[in-house]
Amino acid sequence: MKFFIWSVFVLIFFANQLFEYFGGRIFFLFSYLDDFLFFPIVLPLVIKIYSKINPSSIKLTNLDLFFIYLFFSVLFEFIFPLLNPKYTCDLWDFIPYFFGIVFCRFFLVSKTS
Repeated sequence: MKFFIWSVFVLIFFANQLFEYFGGRIFFLFSYLDDFLFFPIVLPLVIKIYSKINPSSIKLTNLDLFFIYLFFSVLFEFIFPLLNPKYTCDLWDFIPYFFGIVFCRFFLVSKTS
């Protein structure tokens, strides 16, 4: 089931990229869909790759997820814009990142007790 959900998110991401490539612009999707999809696509993939390298089970706590969220949000919204003018700081992006990591917690990432 987790793989199916992950696959749907990957398909949504690629469909959105094609839509944008061919000139489609829906403000909300253009501005925030990629930010929401980042954690549900990347985090399970990283965990899967790590579990192949280190076969012991990975269990992320809520605190772990909070620090992952904080790290990438600051990296994408503050550090990258300082390093390259191509990137922009948009504090509203913190909201879809948050909902993406919450979605991961409930549907895609192993829970701790």
